[in-house]
Amino acid sequence: MAEAATPARAASPARRERPAEALLGPALGAWLAVMGVLVAGGLAQTFLGAVHGLPELFFLREDLLAVGLIMLMLAGLLFVPAWRIAVPAALAGWRGAALLAGAAALAAWAGYGAVMARYALTTDEALALFDARILAAGRLAAPLAPQWREYAPAMLPLFGFELPGHAYWLSSYLPVNAAFLALAGKLGAQSLMAPAWAALAVAATFGVARRLWPERPAAAPIAALLLATAPQLLITAMTPYAMSAHLALNMAWLWLVLRGGKAGHGAAAGVAFLATGLHQLVFNPLFAAPFVAEMWLARRWKAAAWHTGAYAAIGLFWAAWPGLILARFGGPAVTPEAVQAHSLAPHVQALVAAAFTWDGLGLMAKNLVRFATWQSLLTLPLALAAFVPAVRAGGTLRALALAPAVTLAAMFVLLPYQGHGWGYRYLHGLEGAFALTAAWALSRPRAGAGAAVAEAAGPDPRPALVAAGVALTLAVLLPLRLWQAHRFVAPYAAAERAIQASPAEIVLVDDASLWFGVDLVRNDPWLARRPVAMEAAKLTPGQARALCARHAVAWFTPARAAALGVPHSAEGEPARGADGMEAACPAAPPHLIADNRVGSASAIHRPAATTPAPSQESSDPANFQRPAARTPR
Repeated sequence: MAEAATPARAASPARRERPAEALLGPALGAWLAVMGVLVAGGLAQTFLGAVHGLPELFFLREDLLAVGLIMLMLAGLLFVPAWRIAVPAALAGWRGAALLAGAAALAAWAGYGAVMARYALTTDEALALFDARILAAGRLAAPLAPQWREYAPAMLPLFGFELPGHAYWLSSYLPVNAAFLALAGKLGAQSLMAPAWAALAVAATFGVARRLWPERPAAAPIAALLLATAPQLLITAMTPYAMSAHLALNMAWLWLVLRGGKAGHGAAAGVAFLATGLHQLVFNPLFAAPFVAEMWLARRWKAAAWHTGAYAAIGLFWAAWPGLILARFGGPAVTPEAVQAHSLAPHVQALVAAAFTWDGLGLMAKNLVRFATWQSLLTLPLALAAFVPAVRAGGTLRALALAPAVTLAAMFVLLPYQGHGWGYRYLHGLEGAFALTAAWALSRPRAGAGAAVAEAAGPDPRPALVAAGVALTLAVLLPLRLWQAHRFVAPYAAAERAIQASPAEIVLVDDASLWFGVDLVRNDPWLARRPVAMEAAKLTPGQARALCARHAVAWFTPARAAALGVPHSAEGEPARGADGMEAACPAAPPHLIADNRVGSASAIHRPAATTPAPSQESSDPANFQRPAARTPR
């Protein structure tokens, strides 16, 4: 892409002393202006709008601190001298990209144990693993034994697929992310799946930059480096979230499209099929839309028609997927009307009706502050400064600049509240676009042309600027975010271990006053592992009495959770099942219902000796009598 030349001007002595200022000054100005608006919007929503809990906690306790640190570090970068940094040619090519991708994957894999305690924090993550176990057995849904069916809403209280009669269970998410986890699990490398996606994202971003700007050899390594050092990329890759796969497949799709030819465009359609079916339908089509629009604007009729038709067919298939699942596993009571109700359009309408509010503008401001402060230090300032020039440049560069705006507009309407997220996960698939835009800005030829102009302008500050920005990211921002993530996850991991260590057959989780206590309710899809966890609030008193009559039951209470550090509020009603539990289990003193410790034998109600021993029957299709001890966690 041609760059407009400007007349040469001799640099002033002050400018020579601070060569980074001319390059970073506009970026810092753009970052301060945008962040000022976003922080003001976030503060206004926090103190004047509806209270959402987790966004306020992240915004006030974590992200504002990061904003201040980034301001100081960016200001310090203005004084970085123009050191001469020699990068071996081999490391600036694919060998360096492979090393960078491998390092990112290794860091993410190590963080899965050291930072995340090998624990999937959220129900979203747990259900990806839940579905992976089902798919690994060669099934699309797990059968649920008759004695457990009435308790299915309590055993899978969030994001479960609503099937009549609960004869089967699975999550409501699309299956591709779980399918990859299942495949990795078969190879004994499930914990490496997300790190592998991160590595692919870095490599594909490098490849995209090489395709876009072959005349700028620095652009590709800069883009890959900015992406690989982003705390959001690394920490998200320590989890089973589908977002790591979204980023990798988005970048792979774009790389294949830029390759062109029948093989490139055909393979891109295959990648689009996988990316659209990862877990939610909208994310990859939203990413691809600006690039396909550019094909139409450039009158590349065949490519534009191919990708438009491919996405139409892919969208129709995945939109019909829930209805297909309902028709297959819903039993004879399922009607065509019920199948239609499970298609995409009613779901989107319900989501907009439930989620859309102008208060979402404040939530989106907090989301963007969180996203901006979870990137490599230079990425957002440079990408913001390059936004207008990139849009004016047109073509693929304009699509890269506009793709985040398309996703943001959709999320504002559909789901401004993200809940948990290491950064802003709904923009995770766009991290490569930001890194590429920033690399384009940083790798543009210096003003003017010719050796005389370059000499007059002084030494090139860009190598030292990139090195300093990456070093500050790794020395300050990444450790801060690793500590914050571990501090948040560790209490929930401890609570999960306490529940799973209980000798009881069933643990009732009273999550009335716990922050996201429902995320502690997780089970093996075959119910081959004990104890079985249930959300107490989803049980009726009659169900609680029936459980106590047949099983050894323990409670996991807010008091026990608080002792482990799980955040909680003083508000909240005790679980509806508590009264039924107390009446049905007279041998259990009332104080144990409120204050018992899961894992303590004295806190467990056991049925009378005349009660038949609880059945160990599970829903495992291979062996309904499989003992729990043989099932790995």
